Amino acid sequence: MREIGLFITDNFKNVDLLCAPKVVRTKKFVSALACGPMLVTSSFLDYALKNNKLPPPEKHLLTDRQFEKQHGFRLDEALERAKQNHKRLLKDWTIFCSPTVSGGFDTFKDIIVANGGQCHMWKGRTTNVTAAKRTIDDSNEVSQNQEEDEGDVLYLISEANKKEFPNWVKFRELAKKHNMIPRIVKTEWLLFVAMAQYVHWDPEWELNEEVVNAMN
Repeated sequence: MREIGLFITDNFKNVDLLCAPKVVRTKKFVSALACGPMLVTSSFLDYALKNNKLPPPEKHLLTDRQFEKQHGFRLDEALERAKQNHKRLLKDWTIFCSPTVSGGFDTFKDIIVANGGQCHMWKGRTTNVTAAKRTIDDSNEVSQNQEEDEGDVLYLISEANKKEFPNWVKFRELAKKHNMIPRIVKTEWLLFVAMAQYVHWDPEWELNEEVVNAMN
């Protein structure tokens, strides 16, 4: 593959082409979107292997209208925003994540780091990690697609599980200590933000004791 100009890598931090049979929400796929790569189907690789040369990527573009309709954003627009963001969508963000979160802590840490943010495991204990309000840029130029960021909200990615309740109480105390608003969220929040490449909020993503109790 290298002979024809294609280097296949597992490193999602520096990707020009992202090849997949369909849009998936895996760690590598979601993290690689921060690079603003061109999305191509597996037919791109099939052609390269068969003909020993690279085809025009434009003829093998990956489209998934069903995914776009289900999740509420267009992939081509997300990739344009990713190019604007330069992997800085979550720059200056400190996000906490439960160790028991579905998909694994490392998955969400990698997605956050790929977008320029910091992720810390939250076990409901005192931490030396500091969290500060984010500066809201009121200028006309928006380079990180953070215009919906409220600046003073501190996020904890968690699970809809009653066992998490004590950790939520402690997290709210942490947010209050730093004069920030605590927001406990499902993994869906981060997956949307990272894939759509802009900061957005939907109340459907919020977790609290009332929501969890109503589920049982």
